[in-house]
Amino acid sequence: GESAEQAIIGHVQAFTIRLRLRLPQAANDLHRLAAYRDELGSERFGSLLAQTTRDADQVKTILSALSELRPDDADDE
Repeated sequence: GESAEQAIIGHVQAFTIRLRLRLPQAANDLHRLAAYRDELGSERFGSLLAQTTRDADQVKTILSALSELRPDDADDE
């Protein structure tokens, strides 16, 4: 099985590329990242996110997008 860290790395990379290209699939990556945040907790997720990308602006972009997303029901994931 894929570790959470590996999955987060993949979704961060995909989200970054899709966002840059303005592809609607970026939302799918964002929802997956939100599910990992819910599963791991904000602190652990933030730590993994910071390890995944050393780019502080990218971390801010992702955390900002996640805070705007605020899924009402995590069971949809």
